[in-house]
Amino acid sequence: MINKRFTKKTQRDIEATMRTLNSKSLFRAAFLWIVAMSIGSPPTSHASGLLRAEGQYFKDAQGRNVLLRGLDLSNIGKVPPFNPLPDLSVLPKMRDWGINNIRLAFIWEAFEPKKGQYNYDYLNQLNTIVNAAGKVGITTVIDFHTDAFSRYSIGGCGSGFPEWTVPPDVKARTPSNGALCSAWAIEAGIENMIPFSGYHKTVNAFYSDTYGARTSYLEAWTQVAHYFKDNPNVIGYDLLNEPWGAEKKQLAPLYEDAAKAIRSEDPNAILMIEPFVMVGLGFFTTLPKPSFQNFAYAPHDYDLFALAFKAWFTGGLLIDNIFKAIESTSNRMNAPIYMGEYGASADGLGERSLIEHYYHLFDQHFVSGGQWDLSTWNPKTQDGWNFEDMSITDANGNLRNNFDVRPFPAAVAGKPGAISENFPKDLSQMKILSFSWENQPESGQTIFFIPKNTLGGSAFTVDFKSNDSALDCSFDSTSFFLSCSSPSSGEKKIDISIH
Repeated sequence: MINKRFTKKTQRDIEATMRTLNSKSLFRAAFLWIVAMSIGSPPTSHASGLLRAEGQYFKDAQGRNVLLRGLDLSNIGKVPPFNPLPDLSVLPKMRDWGINNIRLAFIWEAFEPKKGQYNYDYLNQLNTIVNAAGKVGITTVIDFHTDAFSRYSIGGCGSGFPEWTVPPDVKARTPSNGALCSAWAIEAGIENMIPFSGYHKTVNAFYSDTYGARTSYLEAWTQVAHYFKDNPNVIGYDLLNEPWGAEKKQLAPLYEDAAKAIRSEDPNAILMIEPFVMVGLGFFTTLPKPSFQNFAYAPHDYDLFALAFKAWFTGGLLIDNIFKAIESTSNRMNAPIYMGEYGASADGLGERSLIEHYYHLFDQHFVSGGQWDLSTWNPKTQDGWNFEDMSITDANGNLRNNFDVRPFPAAVAGKPGAISENFPKDLSQMKILSFSWENQPESGQTIFFIPKNTLGGSAFTVDFKSNDSALDCSFDSTSFFLSCSSPSSGEKKIDISIH
């Protein structure tokens, strides 16, 4: 159903009717009750959406440092009918794989196909995914997703913005999604460097608000934040995916205005800010620290050669150096890192080792983020958009070789320390996760997530040994949480054996 623009009061009345009994208090109470019943102990609040960015960590209501192990949804949602997850039955499986967060692509074209007319059925569709994910303990980041601006740009190969945002002096392209679109990123890069190209003009017209697209973008964020503000499963908003533009003169002011728009409706959500798109491939960033609080630095980290040649032959050289620069910016901004995208093709040479390297790197630095992506994969069109081939599941919904199921510390009562892993490739062999932290007893339990599929889905036993004889741990085979607490502060070390 397409609705014309309403006043905020009228919108609130309509949406209140659409979402009966979805007040924050009732919904949260029901949600926490469900989680409590599912794990048989007090729920971990990192699953309730009550998170904030503080210093260089995500923190829950108890003050614990939380690790978000995420997954992006998805390529298939970039094209009509714009549904990023047609099969909700995969969500419980995702949790079994160790996923506790999704980065959900919001496509502006689907929400506002004509200027000022909003398709709330699209938001309802996204909300169904958000709620279904929340029921199994998976939180959501809403991602304002765009690739090279629009399906009406760069030969019809982009995604995101509506056709009416293309300036009238630029010829809108016909959406393609054909074989030539597999080189969409190269075309976008070339066109952006040519001052008289349609893409270059389109990007600059957006930032300058020449034809009102920037103002409409901010209004769209107001609408989205208003819709989701009462949903406790939505922990934050990614302000703009892989943006082009000058960071200081264009991006930074846009983020300031977007933050005001969102926080006018949802004042407590975490805001994810991304640098210029090429930073994720190794370029330097000049993005200034924003004036607003409760934000995360949300770049991407891709191995350019692995993307281009479906082969990982650079070792950790490229992505490790990119990460060092990302970590430096995180330190400068005093903000946590949310690595919005990383990943690789399942069929490439050495790509499995690349994925393992990513997870090892992020575990070492207690970095949250989402792997790209889970899509409705098929052997003909692959991920369903521009012939990308990065979905972690195949046509039968089985995991492909580009995802690593592994245990991790999900919520730490204190400052995270060193982590080491001994995870044999043979799933029948014992895995050992070693972790240390500076315990803060007043923050409660430290929670480890031991995914069901760690040993190939077979029955398993979890044991531990620690340097603290008073450390009390219990494993719940229903929730797959290993919960540990100690009455004393100071460094705690634990070796967790999974066999």
